[in-house]
Amino acid sequence: MTDDVRFLPSYVGSKRHWLPTLQTLKGRPFAELFAGSAILSANLASTALLVDLDPVVARILGRFDEQEVPETFTRDDYYRLRSDPQWWRYAYALQSLSYSGVFRYSKNGYNVPAKGGPDPVKNKVNEFHVRPAYLRALERWQELAPEVRCQSYLDITDRDIAALGEHVIVVLDPPYEGSQAAYNGNGFNYDAYWNRVHELVAKFDVLLFDRQANIEKHGYEVSATRKMRVNGARPGDSEALSVIPKGTSGR
Repeated sequence: MTDDVRFLPSYVGSKRHWLPTLQTLKGRPFAELFAGSAILSANLASTALLVDLDPVVARILGRFDEQEVPETFTRDDYYRLRSDPQWWRYAYALQSLSYSGVFRYSKNGYNVPAKGGPDPVKNKVNEFHVRPAYLRALERWQELAPEVRCQSYLDITDRDIAALGEHVIVVLDPPYEGSQAAYNGNGFNYDAYWNRVHELVAKFDVLLFDRQANIEKHGYEVSATRKMRVNGARPGDSEALSVIPKGTSGR
């Protein structure tokens, strides 16, 4: 799929792969409780609630119209702007050139190397033109007018979700228990998470992403699977999708 809209152009864990599969859901309200790049809402939703614990991700999604995207973005620009105190305003351009879609930052700025490294002599392409894609994404963001919250999924109430309107789709994409992906860390309370999943399924249609074994362990059917790419030396893992109708019983 080449004509999709992206608020973050390249993002580890993106659900872009699933867009063709989920076209039947287009035009419904979406509540993405682990939003990340929010690509499902960007391409399918009529309106959206986007929730992410990462304050920078939430800021980018909530203030997307404040992105600075030049007509021409160079490799030199990348290494100059990634340490700018306001680097998040250049996140769209930075993400377009960042290595393997990694979104990583520290107190010193956006600390991901560029694709191909910093040396312009070793790279055939050193100028990038991403502003047209940004303007298209900006138009869609303005149309979608998402509500963005920097909160835990547990802070979002059923009333918050129901306020989006009828036929809401709740999207759940937690850190996958047992996954070897580099971005899935420790400390996530899976008991609390699955209790909340069951509560949400009782009231809403749910799109659930996880490892197949985790989904089936809790009593839900897997709709489809795919092989995921990860970065570094860690092996790839599989990702499963479960489309769960409201009222389905889990365990």
